[in-house]
Amino acid sequence: MSDDSINAEFVLTVPAEAKEMWSFLMLHAGRCAKEGNPLHVLIQQEQADAYAYQRNAYFGYILRPIAEQVRVNGMLHSVQSWHHYYAEKFLPLTEIALPNGQIITRRQSIAKGHISAKAMAKLSLETSADAATEFGVVFPERQQ
Repeated sequence: MSDDSINAEFVLTVPAEAKEMWSFLMLHAGRCAKEGNPLHVLIQQEQADAYAYQRNAYFGYILRPIAEQVRVNGMLHSVQSWHHYYAEKFLPLTEIALPNGQIITRRQSIAKGHISAKAMAKLSLETSADAATEFGVVFPERQQ
């Protein structure tokens, strides 16, 4: 991926923001398509549930390279171990009321229906940034 790649995110709360998005698309879509790098546009509600592809990317494109490259005290650790490590580090705590009245605290889950697309994207970004800076992980370029 080149340094001049185009990335944009728009949150549409008023018509002027939709016009800004449309202007951006009109400015870049044709040129990018002609260059063989068409824009990928995904439209979703702000609090939409995380998509299966986000979870798959988190485990396959982010956690797998970490598990394959990082040795802690000379040992490699599983994808699941790294998931728990980063969930502990980056996901917020949530309180759950049990039927007996007891309140317990757990980490937010990334299971379907438990994390928004925005929160999943944030977790993926924080995890990959931390792994790259703290452990020197190099992530492979994703194939479209």
